[in-house]
Amino acid sequence: MISAAGTKERYIILDFLRGIALLGICLANFPEFALYTFLPAEVTAAMPTAGVDKIVKYFQYVFIDGKFYTLFSLLFGIGFSIILSNAVKNNKSGLRIFYRRMIILLLIGLFHLLCLWAG
Repeated sequence: MISAAGTKERYIILDFLRGIALLGICLANFPEFALYTFLPAEVTAAMPTAGVDKIVKYFQYVFIDGKFYTLFSLLFGIGFSIILSNAVKNNKSGLRIFYRRMIILLLIGLFHLLCLWAG
């Protein structure tokens, strides 16, 4: 079995970009986490920050919503290509590792969908 990479073997730029992608995904979901999205339109219009909220919502839509999934998916693929190339170097079965991780991610996704958050 291939063990986790040590600090000398890691690509720092990939970790940095992965953090940026996760931050962007969290920013995109922040209105839902704060339950702001679920407020009736009358309530949000009556808030003293209603004007600023519309501007922030527009900028979030233009610059944040859906923009970080592509980067996260690209980094996901790069990470798996590194895992597979390391498996080939060590004469291990890269596809076995790949399928095992895909099944684990599927189970995590199903748990998340059914038990935590459907969005």
